[in-house]
Amino acid sequence: MLIKSFGIKIGEIYFHGSDIIEYSGLQETRVEYEMTENAVGNGTIITGWYMPEREITLTARVLKMNAESVFRYFKGNKNYVLVIGDRKINAVMQNVKLDWALTFYNDPRIELSLIAPDPYFYDVSDFGKDIAGIIPQFGFPWTYSPDNPVKFGYREFTDQTIFENDGDDEVGLKLRIEASGIIR
Repeated sequence: MLIKSFGIKIGEIYFHGSDIIEYSGLQETRVEYEMTENAVGNGTIITGWYMPEREITLTARVLKMNAESVFRYFKGNKNYVLVIGDRKINAVMQNVKLDWALTFYNDPRIELSLIAPDPYFYDVSDFGKDIAGIIPQFGFPWTYSPDNPVKFGYREFTDQTIFENDGDDEVGLKLRIEASGIIR
């Protein structure tokens, strides 16, 4: 991951690659295994595995004139989306520190510690599929009169959709179906 070439966006704050001093937790993945002793032989048997939350740290320079507002932005209990290139991950703030030490000639540094409860990076264009979508019909030039109502769009229903798995691993089928209204 070449972070220096494009930077990291956390929520509404963008850290340019040349301002990022240190980072960790973006390239490594931790897997923890549940094991039991083998009753009939040597070693153990893996009974399960999971990926714990991802701990992400970032140290970056901020301009002196923006330092206080950037610090205030990260204070408090907020959910953030980190965007790195075309991948994103959800995280919450664990700790934020604004370091003014040795800044007579240099800009201050902000140190962020984040926790990503879901350790996977997702595609930025990832969105929930809606099998009932709105087809837009509004455009310009536009004229309006009370006698001629304007349709901004219409609802189109379909009973099929294609879901693409762009992740790193094959997965079985997992569906969440929500329905509202009257079924006839």
